[in-house]
Amino acid sequence: MKAKKAIVREPSISYTQCVSSHPLRHTVSLEKAKQQHINYCDVLSSLGLELIKLPPKKEYPDSCFVEDTAVVFGNRAFITRMGVQSRRGEDKEVEKVLKGNPVKEIPPEQTQAVIHTNTANVLEEVEKTFSFYES
Repeated sequence: MKAKKAIVREPSISYTQCVSSHPLRHTVSLEKAKQQHINYCDVLSSLGLELIKLPPKKEYPDSCFVEDTAVVFGNRAFITRMGVQSRRGEDKEVEKVLKGNPVKEIPPEQTQAVIHTNTANVLEEVEKTFSFYES
């Protein structure tokens, strides 16, 4: 199965407050992060992926890392529960997009997936959600 779309989100103005234990965290540059994001989007586009661009979210400094919010395989998605309290809520717009509901200018027909949210027994939920095949 070849990926056709990628959900991306530009780093917001609060990006420098993102969760990090790196000793040089104080040197994070928003301008550099934005340029890296542009480069990342360019690479995804050059691979033939259609980009679904979510607007920056000031209230969630880490929200540009949309890949942390969901695992998608085909038309199935598993929405994760962020371990760090400050990241909880980032998944809501991603879930809307995956369900096919509009977010700002994103039309509902751009993507649609069966959604499974995180439960107490994550492994059991993932096993029920996805079929894994050996190549």
